[in-house]
Amino acid sequence: MNQTIKNLTLAISLMLPAMFSYATSMIFETVTSSVSGKSSDQTYAYNRVSGIEKDTGNTITATFGHGSGSYNTSQQICGPLVLTAMEKPGRYYLIVFWDENNLYQQIIQCELRLKIEPS
Repeated sequence: MNQTIKNLTLAISLMLPAMFSYATSMIFETVTSSVSGKSSDQTYAYNRVSGIEKDTGNTITATFGHGSGSYNTSQQICGPLVLTAMEKPGRYYLIVFWDENNLYQQIIQCELRLKIEPS
């Protein structure tokens, strides 16, 4: 009985963070700039994508990857998609997802979606 309670407590403690985490996303109609680098004191890496938000026309910026090791990961995940969106403005939507609850705002997913033009 005591072991069962310990196992149940462990299972609940492992599930709670996942239950309350959520992904933040931004949908770019057009990507106007992409910056990747390290902070001036070299303590963290970051990536920043700016552009025009889908359906609103507002300028938006997504900044993510504030952790050691996240610089290379976010570049590998989003780099080619950001470049494609910039090279062909008006052809794709760029959608960037990251975990807002994660201290380092690690990228979960990047997506490039073809715009469907009305016929």
